[in-house]
Amino acid sequence: MGDHQERAGLKIKIQKGKRPVLDAKSYYDIDAAALHYLNFKHLFPKEKIAFDNIPDNSRILDLGCGTGRTTGILHAAGHEVTGLDISFSMIRTAMERCPETAFLVGDACSLSVKEKQFDVVLFSNKGIDCIYPYEKRLEALQGINRILKPGGLFIFSSHNHCFPRSFDGVIPFLRSLLKRQRQSYIVDTFHSWGATKLFLTTPAFQIEELKPMGFELIKIIPNPLFNSVKSLGLSGLVYSSVYYVCKSKTN
Repeated sequence: MGDHQERAGLKIKIQKGKRPVLDAKSYYDIDAAALHYLNFKHLFPKEKIAFDNIPDNSRILDLGCGTGRTTGILHAAGHEVTGLDISFSMIRTAMERCPETAFLVGDACSLSVKEKQFDVVLFSNKGIDCIYPYEKRLEALQGINRILKPGGLFIFSSHNHCFPRSFDGVIPFLRSLLKRQRQSYIVDTFHSWGATKLFLTTPAFQIEELKPMGFELIKIIPNPLFNSVKSLGLSGLVYSSVYYVCKSKTN
């Protein structure tokens, strides 16, 4: 059995008797987490499509860079890349993995970076969904827009609440449909070292969230088989996470 807490109008599903629920910094700032993510070495198919939008020789901030998987690949492609993560363990591993690349320990919700410094800001592998509470997610989006050059790109992925995340998630997914929940926080217990809160939303809600933060949607990428699907309804039916390519408004 679980209970629910209300935060900023969003429901958080708390599963009792499971692994300890940690904040994002504690969850990722552990050697077991760094070792897990070190096993991932290549771009995911949707990332390849999304990253094709990055202009040559861009100055990039790679938020939630983890152990430097995307940071190193983008550096090798000729970009000037800085990786940033809240986890010291992740950054330490990333520096060992990619010694020629710049890395920083920092919080995406309070970016100590001058305005209009970057051509591109990335938040890969649904890292933005680990930000809690919801107000801090909005703070992160505002900060990202502040440090982007006018017309600069923001590329990120987010969980899709229109589609079950796994076989085990089918029942919770159906319950959310019956309750007409289109965005919420859940407690994810996927990894052995603990659990953390994850934000789930739909493509339609995500796009509405971006507009007042100063972003204009360029494309959404739900599944490589569909390349780039413009229909929000269709994107909600084909994959459990979606990549968004946006640009900072120039006005």
